[in-house]
Amino acid sequence: MSSPNFFKLSSLILISLGLMACGTKSFNLPSADQSYVQNDTANTKVDMLIMSDNSSSMMRNQNKLASQIPALIDALNAQGMDWQIGVVTSDMSGTGSGGYLLGAVGEEFVTPRTANAVAKLQQRIVAGENGSDLERGADSVKSALISAQTLLRRDALLSVIFLSDENDSSSTTPTQFVSFMDGLKPAFRSGLRSWVANFIGIVALDQECTTNGYFAGTGTKYMQIVDLSGGTKESLCKTSLSQAAQNVRVRMSELLTEFALARAPKPETIHVLINGVEVPKSTSNGYEYISSKQVIKFHGSKVPTPADVVTVNYDPLDAT
Repeated sequence: MSSPNFFKLSSLILISLGLMACGTKSFNLPSADQSYVQNDTANTKVDMLIMSDNSSSMMRNQNKLASQIPALIDALNAQGMDWQIGVVTSDMSGTGSGGYLLGAVGEEFVTPRTANAVAKLQQRIVAGENGSDLERGADSVKSALISAQTLLRRDALLSVIFLSDENDSSSTTPTQFVSFMDGLKPAFRSGLRSWVANFIGIVALDQECTTNGYFAGTGTKYMQIVDLSGGTKESLCKTSLSQAAQNVRVRMSELLTEFALARAPKPETIHVLINGVEVPKSTSNGYEYISSKQVIKFHGSKVPTPADVVTVNYDPLDAT
């Protein structure tokens, strides 16, 4: 299985050991052991599942997200992503459309090879507002993924997007949902999580929401799922959802370019280069080292592309 990286990375570890015996004496390990090379093939596979709340008052929100699909698809294609996107609704009532992927059998996921892909995605996202007002988005996603798990690609990053102007009323709790997803999508070989959840909805009933006529409920449960998975949250109350769609795409790129180092480094010795040019340490346009996960994470304009070669030089904490 490919590890979740957009790039080939070589980690050069320079190791020096010092011994104390009647003064200071030092030596280097044999040349064959001075370098550690770690290569990973590019992984550009992304499975996306959009949960479009189809309860009353959601039509304008569905249209706002649907209008961002052309730009989203263009950006995914420009990055060389191998994507497939499915849509479910929130209506899990007896006669509801929730719990399974919209579309005919064999066409549940829209891909770059699907005829009129953008139009079909937009049509599915604009699912109407005649669904049950007891929105059960997490239950719907869970049920749909169980039914369609053979369509999911084992080595792809799975990105779930919850679109709703209410809190979730699922019987599945946020922690139960995360446990289910971890079981459905085991971690990548590197140990990093292979799925992420994102929320576009009411993140707070602030002035922006009330001024624009949004009086629905804050999506507390959805946001708990997002926080546990490391995804993004964006307000539905904005005039445009362009930033929300961009945040989802950028987060996917960041996750696919996270790299788990084979050994714990001395943080002050880390040097990261893309195509031979050093990358600054920055959470806006650069890299950061996350010690809790022992990974290098890229941000902003410094997120590598499939064609980039990334090199990380560092001294290990433990030279053994």
